[in-house]
Amino acid sequence: MNPINSAYKPLLPAKLLAPISAEHILLHRMKMNLQANLLRRLVALPLLLLLVCGARAEKTTRDIFEAAKESIVLILAYDRDGVPVSLGSGFFVETNKVVSNFHVVEGASKIVIRQLGKKEQDEAKQILKFSKKLDLAVIETATLGKPLLLNKEQNQGIGDRVVAIGNPRGLEGTVSEGIISSLRPTEDFKILQVTAPISPGSSGGPLFDAEGHVIGVTTATIVGGQNLNFAVPILLLDRLEKGGGYEPQKVETKLQPERSNAGLAMSDFAKRSQSDNEISYTLQNETKNDIKNVFYLLIFRNVETGKIVHFELFIDKDVIPAGLAKRFKKSVSRLDGLSTNREFLQSNLRQFADGVITAELRTMSYEIVRQQKDTVLDFLEKN
Repeated sequence: MNPINSAYKPLLPAKLLAPISAEHILLHRMKMNLQANLLRRLVALPLLLLLVCGARAEKTTRDIFEAAKESIVLILAYDRDGVPVSLGSGFFVETNKVVSNFHVVEGASKIVIRQLGKKEQDEAKQILKFSKKLDLAVIETATLGKPLLLNKEQNQGIGDRVVAIGNPRGLEGTVSEGIISSLRPTEDFKILQVTAPISPGSSGGPLFDAEGHVIGVTTATIVGGQNLNFAVPILLLDRLEKGGGYEPQKVETKLQPERSNAGLAMSDFAKRSQSDNEISYTLQNETKNDIKNVFYLLIFRNVETGKIVHFELFIDKDVIPAGLAKRFKKSVSRLDGLSTNREFLQSNLRQFADGVITAELRTMSYEIVRQQKDTVLDFLEKN
């Protein structure tokens, strides 16, 4: 008789009772361990999901701006005559290092940096590294700032949401949203083309992914009147730092903007009288975008000597539609005794030649009001 069953009166019929083998006990224990492990995993899963989602959670555009605004700067470059030559944006990647576009600081004798929303400004110390082909420059600053978080993994894809922040008006940051529309292979990295509109003064600013990490440095270019908005991957900064400068062998020429008037042209400049302080001129919007808040510089030169006699900054808030022009009249007090009257250049009036001037336009920035969509013809031109 089984000693286990002899100690008590069975509650079940004997035919339903059977000896418990070692194999049954082992299977039972394995079953209980499996259930316990499954229970522990189910308890831990919500916490794991919370951690993963928190790490990859998309931020709102407002959250990205609020976290980054103290790290973004306005950059104003001056030539050897003390005349502003370009305006752009930049951002801190180290406490005393700012990244921007090379074309913003190219040939500058002095570079002034001002943090977003602040009135104080400081002169930059030097340009540490640069790449002309990539349109990148690393600037050492006297001002100390908060570095932005960088995403140096080239894991972006077409359709990913991006946010661009810059200083088109030089006072407050302007934010634009878009997506990555194209990844352009160049050697062993990819240039990002984005739909987020980037105005000239915002060029050189940071491009953020949806998590608020910097993935690129923006560069605004204009080809055939069309705004092409690129971003150089932020991972290329490592090559600038380690290699003492970096110039890829093959890179699209569209990514190498030369200093220009960003799609604006001036014509019919006139100052009719030496005694009258009024000047007039026409600004033509040659881009395919409606623009406003145009911030520009007029440089007045002596016709005979080519020397600068005066320069002045202007801001015009009115919208200039794509492809159209607008006539302006301004009063400039420091042009007393000067004129565009060509009669002064006649031989019998040569003694008055010092009073004849011409004007040149330098576009600093503007705000894109409405970005035109590509047409079939635009597509054919690009391809």
